[in-house]
Amino acid sequence: MENVGQIILSQLKTLSLNSLMAWGAQKFTTFNQGQLITEPHIGGLMFKVHGLKHKGHVVITLNGKDLYDLRIGKYTKHRFEQTGVTIKDLYAEDLIEAIDNQIEGYFENGSKIYENIDLFKNI
Repeated sequence: MENVGQIILSQLKTLSLNSLMAWGAQKFTTFNQGQLITEPHIGGLMFKVHGLKHKGHVVITLNGKDLYDLRIGKYTKHRFEQTGVTIKDLYAEDLIEAIDNQIEGYFENGSKIYENIDLFKNI
């Protein structure tokens, strides 16, 4: 039987494997109820990302409402330190966009940061 973290990872891969690769997602770690964070949860997944806006860790937990909570932060010395937002009560299909908004980022005009980078301006 799969644990919660494995199910979350499977859902993320199904929704957008390309996003995981674009974020540089690596070091996937599953954890059980009561581990990693103090807020109540049923279990979850933590992974490292290397985005334009955030370089650190993403934690996704399953809450008691059968929805997901998303946390942005860093993992050092065997503990997770939240440095960004917490977004609560996400449906699985909303995870990719919510994560992308936090680690890749947007400008005030609503365009993605990477859409405004001119990769060829110095060529």
